[in-house]
Amino acid sequence: MDMQRVAADRRLSAEGRRDATQDLLRKAVRDLRDVAKPLNEFRDATDLMRAKVKRPAFDKSDFVGALARQEIRAASRAMSSGQRAGKLSGEKRSTAFVDAVLEFEDDPWLSGIDVFNVNEVQVFEEAKLERLRDLHGPLLDQVAERENTEREVRDLILAVARVDIQAASGLESKVFEAIARPIETLAGAPWILPDRKTVCEVLPNGQAAYHPASEDELRDGRQFPDLAAYLASRAAA
Repeated sequence: MDMQRVAADRRLSAEGRRDATQDLLRKAVRDLRDVAKPLNEFRDATDLMRAKVKRPAFDKSDFVGALARQEIRAASRAMSSGQRAGKLSGEKRSTAFVDAVLEFEDDPWLSGIDVFNVNEVQVFEEAKLERLRDLHGPLLDQVAERENTEREVRDLILAVARVDIQAASGLESKVFEAIARPIETLAGAPWILPDRKTVCEVLPNGQAAYHPASEDELRDGRQFPDLAAYLASRAAA
């Protein structure tokens, strides 16, 4: 790799080899980040699919239905743990019972579930998953398949490539991360204006300065909706 050749070039001073190696490292990390962009878009699409996995929403104007679910929860509170589990899971699982209990997902105690009993909590959590599969089985399978694909690509290609880049740089892990992470995460990214040619930089005195964007700034840059968003990004870097 170029970094290895630079490191071995005795025509350069130690400082020159270091600077040249780090310049090549930054380029390699940018290249790898850009290769990962389609994968990130793939992940975003998967997140949108996952967001569609929801339990049924109840009509708030349906007072008869709300009263029926309330009565079911009252009946659930009178049941033993085993009786309730039989209604929440297994062959005699009742969809109406499950939906009534899950209506207040954050407050399972309203249905008599002992939130300090590990077994009862486990039955409750499994009921949630089973109900989602009832409603969105094929979609859940698609999401799982896409997650596996993304994981395999990241683990087998991107992660390995990143390790290779670090090895070729010859830098200690701490130094490598200090250079690579800001590039990978776009931390403190330059503010690229909509013309895709100009960088806006806010100076310490609060004044804005502008200059033509370099090739690296164009690759690293982001467009911010306003000054506050830009300053927040800089503060998080």
